[in-house]
Amino acid sequence: MLIDAEPMIEKVFMNLYDNCLRHAEGVTGITIQCQETDAGLLITWEDDGPGNPI
Repeated sequence: MLIDAEPMIEKVFMNLYDNCLRHAEGVTGITIQCQETDAGLLITWEDDGPGNPI
């Protein structure tokens, strides 16, 4: 797959990954889903940590 994206996109993903490891106690899985839309690419990032209470 060829992705035409901003050069900083790698840093965005590395920051998301780092945040999961640092701040979400008990994370055992990270799921990344990609979906092509009319507007471009929709990327969903999920982990199985406890989340932040609202």
